[in-house]
Amino acid sequence: MVERLQADFIDIQPDIVSILIGINDVWHHSEKRDWIPAEVFEERYRTVLEAIKNKTGAKIMIMEPFLIPIEDKLFFREDLAPKIEIIRGLARKYADIYLPTDGLLQSAFIGDDPLSYAADGVHPTGKGSDFIGQLYFEYISKLIK
Repeated sequence: MVERLQADFIDIQPDIVSILIGINDVWHHSEKRDWIPAEVFEERYRTVLEAIKNKTGAKIMIMEPFLIPIEDKLFFREDLAPKIEIIRGLARKYADIYLPTDGLLQSAFIGDDPLSYAADGVHPTGKGSDFIGQLYFEYISKLIK
């Protein structure tokens, strides 16, 4: 996103930006567990948020990255959990709205099969997409006048 700041945000001057990043940063480094260092992740995310705040008039909705509890990906949490904490801290400073996607999904799994939301732990099924879509609508509506 840092490399695309100008084209994706500044040039188009959006009214609202919603951001959901983090799980690909985890997944793409999971095989070797050569995780992106927390300080690098935070610096890059902050760079994006600073540019949006200072170079556009956009309102910002940050969505928490999520992981469905599937056995072969549970170890992703060792990297995802600290990234979620970083994102929450950045949201307190930069976001107009914060959607705690991971937490709300974990709550939805009570009495339900988590794999019905995303069979691979990351990419939502129809049911997962519907659930996240409803959350997105509820939260983004707060920024639409």
